[in-house]
Amino acid sequence: MTGLAKNLDISEAIWGLLSSRKYLLPSVFFVSAVLFPNGSFAGNFDGLPDGGKVDYGNVIIKKNNNQMEINQSSQKAIIEWENFDLDEDKSLNFKQLDKSSSILNRVIGDGTSYINGKITSNGQVIITNENGVVFGKDAIIDVGSLIATSANLSNQNFLDSEFVFEQKSRKSKIQNFGHILTDDHGHVVLISPEIVNEGYIVAKKGNVFLAGGKSVELKFDGNEKLNGIHVEPGDWQTLIENKKVIEVSEGQVILSASGYNELKGGLIRNSGQLSATSAVQVGGRIILVGEEIELASTSLIDTSGDLGGGDILIGGDWQGGKHKTKKISEEKVYSSNKVILNNGSIIKSDALKQGDGGNIVVWSDIDNQTSKTSVAGVITAKGGALDGNGGNIETSGYLLELNDYHISTKAYYGYDGNWLLDPGNINISNSGIDSLPGNSGPGGDTTISPTTISNALDLNNISIKTGSGNYNININDPISWTSSNNLTLEAGDEIIINANLSGNGGGDLTLISPNGILLSENNNIDITLNTGDLLLRSDHISFDGDYASDKPAQTTISVGGLLTFESYSNTFSSSMINGYEGDVANILTWSGNLSGNQWTNNGSGDFVGLKINNFSHMGGLTLNKSTSSTKLEINSPISLSGPVSIYGGSIDVNANITANSGNILLDADTGSTLNQSSTGILLDDVITIETVTSGNLTLIGRSGDTGSGFDGIDASSANTTTLRSAGNLTLQGYSYAASGSGRGVDLNNDVIAASGTVSMSGQHNTGATYAISLSGSTSITAGTGVTLESLNDNTGTIALLSSGGIDGGSGTVLMRAANYAFGGADRTITTTGVLTIEPDADENSFASSFDNQYLNPVSVTGLTLG
Repeated sequence: MTGLAKNLDISEAIWGLLSSRKYLLPSVFFVSAVLFPNGSFAGNFDGLPDGGKVDYGNVIIKKNNNQMEINQSSQKAIIEWENFDLDEDKSLNFKQLDKSSSILNRVIGDGTSYINGKITSNGQVIITNENGVVFGKDAIIDVGSLIATSANLSNQNFLDSEFVFEQKSRKSKIQNFGHILTDDHGHVVLISPEIVNEGYIVAKKGNVFLAGGKSVELKFDGNEKLNGIHVEPGDWQTLIENKKVIEVSEGQVILSASGYNELKGGLIRNSGQLSATSAVQVGGRIILVGEEIELASTSLIDTSGDLGGGDILIGGDWQGGKHKTKKISEEKVYSSNKVILNNGSIIKSDALKQGDGGNIVVWSDIDNQTSKTSVAGVITAKGGALDGNGGNIETSGYLLELNDYHISTKAYYGYDGNWLLDPGNINISNSGIDSLPGNSGPGGDTTISPTTISNALDLNNISIKTGSGNYNININDPISWTSSNNLTLEAGDEIIINANLSGNGGGDLTLISPNGILLSENNNIDITLNTGDLLLRSDHISFDGDYASDKPAQTTISVGGLLTFESYSNTFSSSMINGYEGDVANILTWSGNLSGNQWTNNGSGDFVGLKINNFSHMGGLTLNKSTSSTKLEINSPISLSGPVSIYGGSIDVNANITANSGNILLDADTGSTLNQSSTGILLDDVITIETVTSGNLTLIGRSGDTGSGFDGIDASSANTTTLRSAGNLTLQGYSYAASGSGRGVDLNNDVIAASGTVSMSGQHNTGATYAISLSGSTSITAGTGVTLESLNDNTGTIALLSSGGIDGGSGTVLMRAANYAFGGADRTITTTGVLTIEPDADENSFASSFDNQYLNPVSVTGLTLG
């Protein structure tokens, strides 16, 4: 061995003289082998890698019996190998400077690399072999990080830290039957057109990426930690299959066939375990992207964590990643075409001790008519055992199939989570048995049974949503549930209700569609929520189907919580809410509150934004305008136990409004775009508006600034309007009409009464003189005082033209205006307090005398009487 040792000593010097590369001159030392003049390492084919030639860096290669040691004293190094096989009783140890060191092992021979022994390192080891790499069942790879690929990484890209791998051959593969382990925060990357794992891959707190495509780029952060991947698809089909275990506690697993950012003929199969769990933190993230994805009956995918569940994306991001605020992955995840979850498969993203459940998406491209998602097995995103809410689960596809499944976002000490189903057209029908067959119609219809929904609501809040196109939800058989979870139905086009909806556990019901919520014209429909809320959001809500019926069916809405009508887009060209012959002629009953808002008229001709007949047993009512073009028309009595608040561009009241214990507020602000009467509040029928046992009554009316002679508050018809308040009563009227005589408050033959004070203020337009006009038999009676005030500077007139009196009770009667007009019979003003008549200008006059009946002194200042 002496001669051989001398030969090796000399070879080191020869190597330094012969090497003249553009890279750093390599320093290499070989033991128990012969160095040939070309710099190659001539091994003895003893089960260790051979033919090694250092292309870059300071490297010493030592071989001793069954072991090979590679000492790397430069941060990066490159070795070319003729052969990179390692037998089961052999070991290869890379000694590197630190964890961030990296060595590229390029295999230039013709054969596949078979690794059955042990490889260790403290840094990153890269193995590239265009003919593929196989880690045998006895292989143990214990490294800082590992990249094994059949793609090419150029020397220059490696040295420049540009980790772009170009795949030249579609026939090669990477297979693992052994154990691949990394240090904490390390990574394992396998890149090839075909990748099969039948062993164990473990990267604690790190990342495992299995990817196949024409080009794969790895992205590292400033600390040399792998944090992203970009895949360009090739012209061949890619297969990625996991049959055993891939585990990254708190880390990330990505399986990307053909393209993480684009799909082309990629297939992913999982029959083993993919785990990104955590015993002390929130779980990690697992992403599967391929044109077709299949989970076998033995498949387990788990991102559960003690402090919360992680993320699992199978076939796409949340709702396809179309909504920036809802997407989960920072990078775009393209949608699969087919996703199959077989019965027995398990997907979990639970919070184990505390915290919220995670996010799980099972998705195929909802806009692709050939796409299909088939779901069976178990999917859970449960809240923590000690506290926390349930997570979010989405199952979607143009065709959606659910059979033999258990899906839960249950939270035992918080709120249950959400399960979103969003295929194409959806029929809710008993013909769906207890499943979603997904192929019940030629147009891509998905049929879901009411039983499926009811059972799922025991464990989740449920959202069923169609695609964004012309997709409908048809409710053909009754849905009922007894849990406190919420049901949301959202259609891209219309929701057609032909059967009853009933929630008796306190859950809410939300119905959303842009173009219509249509209740059956043929069937009597009951919508019942004992304590929950009901939201109807659409630009068209019809209580008699398509208006074709001569005798519309009756709809009964019984809601214990809040009933809300909302416009979907804030614009529509016909009545938003309709019933038979334009009215909602059916019965709405509830004990909670009602609110409605966002009605806008952009059409022409007469328009009724809201016409509702028969309100009863409501706890309260709130109707909110969205713009001043809205008109609200109340055509039948509203009787409530609670408060009433009605906001509209203009408000026409043709029926009684009663609040037994609560305030009533009518607030109208008409704008220039209303196409008919632009009076603020119109009271032109024999009606009563009153608060019975408690509560104030307030009317605020503002007319439009176009048209002629429109009042702020107009009750000037011959019919008697009674306004009665158990508390205070306030009328504020403003006329902004462009022409004609528009009065602020115009009352005729009306009764105004309050247990508290009556306050009335008005502002007329430029063509009128009366800010407040009381005519006919109008009377005002107050318990604690009356105030009448003109809001016009120097021009406003208070006209007392009625035969009725003003009784201020125990309070002051105050009138303030530039002018006062009296006509007809003598006027009686009664008060046990003080009468004060004040001007707002230097000169004022009265149209006629009046009769005063006082018990206390009268204060008349600055006025000319006569």
